[in-house]
Amino acid sequence: MKNSNITLAVVAVMAAATMFTGTALATVTPPTGLGPGDQCQLIFVTADPTTATSADINYYNTFVQGEAALNPSLPSATWSAVASTADVAANVNAQTYYGIPIYNTLGQQVTSAYGAGLWTDPVTLGSPVQTNQFGASEAYIQVWTGAGPRGWQAIDDSPLCLGSPGGLNGAYAAYGESGYTDSGWIEAGVTSIYANPLDPSSPAISNPLYALSSVITVPVPEPGTLTLLGIGTGGTCRGSLSAAAVGRRRDDC
Repeated sequence: MKNSNITLAVVAVMAAATMFTGTALATVTPPTGLGPGDQCQLIFVTADPTTATSADINYYNTFVQGEAALNPSLPSATWSAVASTADVAANVNAQTYYGIPIYNTLGQQVTSAYGAGLWTDPVTLGSPVQTNQFGASEAYIQVWTGAGPRGWQAIDDSPLCLGSPGGLNGAYAAYGESGYTDSGWIEAGVTSIYANPLDPSSPAISNPLYALSSVITVPVPEPGTLTLLGIGTGGTCRGSLSAAAVGRRRDDC
């Protein structure tokens, strides 16, 4: 029994690792504690910055999708910006799901599988996001969000979402700090969108964004792989793994 448990653990690690096949230069670490059939989401800080002048959420989604594509070792997923514009809130654009944990690219659990996860207030993240799509550190830097702690558009004396038109008080947007585990991860402060907030013709300021994946399912190893690892017959073992996985998954997520 002990040897079987060890072998099953090896299978789980191998299955999780298959989500991150690709470039040898990548240092992305598969999420820990997941087995075949388990589900999760990934979140990272983009390695490259962008401006916050667009009021179109599609601009930010396209940007983070392009950033994810720079590292082919990431699992196939749709990536959404954790960002609010005047028309779309971050908690709508970057959806999370009850029962689905979120991990950073070091394999550290950012939120648990239960509760509102990113969108609680007050929030306590299990680990900060603070790594980019390559698994490299992006700790304690400003990240454009345009959002408040619950993922809504940040509102103060004027709209503080991305693409804010400005006005008499100038153009500003909310930002998060990538190393924080409290609400500061998404709203640590407010800063100007332009070098001169009263002058849209002045240079636009660039910061990274947070990118959140769609739900990812850890693949179940092929029967031949299980046989090579000495876990009984491929069909029997795969069947029991699949049954356990189905019991953990939620059809509505």
